[in-house]
Amino acid sequence: MAASNFITLAFFITLSFSSMDVTLGAARRLLQTPSNLPTIPGVELPPFLTTPILPPITEYPEYRLPPFATTPLGPDTPTGFPTVPFFAPPAVPTDP
Repeated sequence: MAASNFITLAFFITLSFSSMDVTLGAARRLLQTPSNLPTIPGVELPPFLTTPILPPITEYPEYRLPPFATTPLGPDTPTGFPTVPFFAPPAVPTDP
């Protein structure tokens, strides 16, 4: 079982290094291409559309939230957290 894990790990490491080598080789070939590439004739684009200028907003609408619903607190409603009792640690035996 452990041998198959090592073989799988070795396979993935080899695969990652081989793909890195291919990537570096392709980058090296691209850097060695001549810099005088032929120019492509340009196409004239129409002018960009302009957005209309909107007048400034002088008044903002006022938003109000409804009041929160309140629940009446009766005599049986707890208002705090209950306390957790702490017990004393067990006594440590003494060596005679």
